[in-house]
Amino acid sequence: MQIVMSVDFGHDDQLIFAQQLGVNNVLVRINQSWNHEIIEQVKNRVKQCGLVLVGLEGFDPKHECADNSVIAAGETGVTLLSTFMKENNQNIQRPIGRGNALVSTINDEIYEDPIESVSHLAKKNNVKIAWTYPYVSNKPSTGIDLQITEWSKTQERQLAQTKAPVYIARVGNRIGKNQAFLDDGEISLPQTLRKLQSLGFSGYIATTPPPGLIDDTDWRHKGRSHDVGYLKAIIQTLESCQGH
Repeated sequence: MQIVMSVDFGHDDQLIFAQQLGVNNVLVRINQSWNHEIIEQVKNRVKQCGLVLVGLEGFDPKHECADNSVIAAGETGVTLLSTFMKENNQNIQRPIGRGNALVSTINDEIYEDPIESVSHLAKKNNVKIAWTYPYVSNKPSTGIDLQITEWSKTQERQLAQTKAPVYIARVGNRIGKNQAFLDDGEISLPQTLRKLQSLGFSGYIATTPPPGLIDDTDWRHKGRSHDVGYLKAIIQTLESCQGH
């Protein structure tokens, strides 16, 4: 398992921050057309920072340019597109978290099913689609971006049955309907990641946007550093247990 950080294209400070935290892998969000030229710019900027571009996130399979985006990704050697939409988690926040941290209300979303035509096109272009999960049906997909905060026991069983590869496990935590710090919620992330490991997961771990800490930036640099440190400790523990 490896940590991957979500960053926004055009914000070099986020790439530098990933470097400083020792996170070598990034998922990049592009807030403009996903054409060949733009994706090449993304690749070059990430490479210049000495990081690895795992893929692009925020892919909208229903967008009129979705097919062109898949083809452009394939032509430029980008092999992973995630349908995770950050905006879904950016609702109004209130100071009710630990230490009056700003937290969001969690809407337990069931995401839309994979679109077979897009999956087929992606496969043809050597691109993997990580479909945001849990989604409506129980049919297999080419791969998923698993939302840990919204994952139930029933969906855990479904995931084991479909055997869909988990490309990205996106972690968060909650207390009731409210967002919580990774180490302070109802979900035991060490147990959850151990369970995923037992199902064969060895992919990338990303995080949802963290709670708002005092004097933090809009992008939540402090919160993200807390999340990365906590996840590194969990991964190291799991790896040491696996070695015995």
